[in-house]
Amino acid sequence: MRLMWRAGGAAEVYAYLPAPTSATKSYNKNNQKCGKAANGPCESEYGNSMARGTWTWKTGAWTTVSQRIKLNTVGQADGEVEMWVDGKSVVTIGGLVYRTSNDCKAWGRQMQTFFGGHTSDWASPKNQYIMFADMTTSVLS
Repeated sequence: MRLMWRAGGAAEVYAYLPAPTSATKSYNKNNQKCGKAANGPCESEYGNSMARGTWTWKTGAWTTVSQRIKLNTVGQADGEVEMWVDGKSVVTIGGLVYRTSNDCKAWGRQMQTFFGGHTSDWASPKNQYIMFADMTTSVLS
């Protein structure tokens, strides 16, 4: 559940969710969870661009961000992601399928940042900086 920014600071949740299969076709399909209202067409060939533009990243100022992820019950599309920005809930997306087996658990978080995409036209025209501070993770069962 990667957080991304687009032109003009438009923010989004970018997810790599399992594609619906014949076994999960009764689910509210993950690929219908894209777009600003979390119900438009996907805009990426790699993952799900969800809630794009629902909030905007500020430049030159600190932003407090919280993300809550609820794994789905296996066999049901009841997973969720919720985002808070500076203490305000800005988007909640439900009906997600994160896993198809009880062997899949949330153990923690992976943190990374990069500027770009898979081709040179994504490259930044100048040096840019981002700072992270006071990061915490909780896994509830």
